[in-house]
Amino acid sequence: MTKSQKIQIEDVSDEFEEIPVVSSTSESFDDEPMEEIPVGNFGRGFDRDKVQKALRGVSFGFGFFWRANFSKVDLSGADLSDLDLHAVNFQQAKLRGTNFRGSKLMGANFIGADLSEAILDDADAHGCDMHGAKVSGASFRNASLVGANVSASDFSEVDFTGADIHAAKFLNSKLINAKLDGAKVRGVDFHAADLSGASFDNVQIHGTNFNGAKGVNTLNLKNSRY
Repeated sequence: MTKSQKIQIEDVSDEFEEIPVVSSTSESFDDEPMEEIPVGNFGRGFDRDKVQKALRGVSFGFGFFWRANFSKVDLSGADLSDLDLHAVNFQQAKLRGTNFRGSKLMGANFIGADLSEAILDDADAHGCDMHGAKVSGASFRNASLVGANVSASDFSEVDFTGADIHAAKFLNSKLINAKLDGAKVRGVDFHAADLSGASFDNVQIHGTNFNGAKGVNTLNLKNSRY
């Protein structure tokens, strides 16, 4: 049986267009009642005061959200995979376990957000800002964080296998037991970061800055190239 949700989009004339959003637990399209979730006009960004708790865990199977505003919104467990989320504002949002697999997150704002256990595999997040974010246990396999500001953040237990993070700034960040095997880390700044237990197997670390970093002497640099 289907349990679908319906989003109302406000336009300037106060008329509403209804767009169905299928829940991730849906199996068919039967005639069950649909919940209505009022959100703002796409062109102006989402109005967080009107976004109901029902957004939590919603599956967005479509959408163009360029520069939308999800600041402080709880989207934990939501499916935001394969979407254009270019320059979206997720500042201080709750994104625990949220699925961003394959999405375009270039220039997105994740400052102070909670991305614990989020999935960002194959996502393009180059130039994004994750300063002060909680990202422990998340997965960035084969993702791009080129030039990203990820300083003062917690990346403990994060999987960066095969990711391209060159020129990213991890100043004062925690990467305890992080896995960076096969990652591109050229020119990355790990100044004063905590790399205790991190794995750098088979990586290129040319131009990487480890000054003041903790745990450098015990890093697993097997097969790594300078």
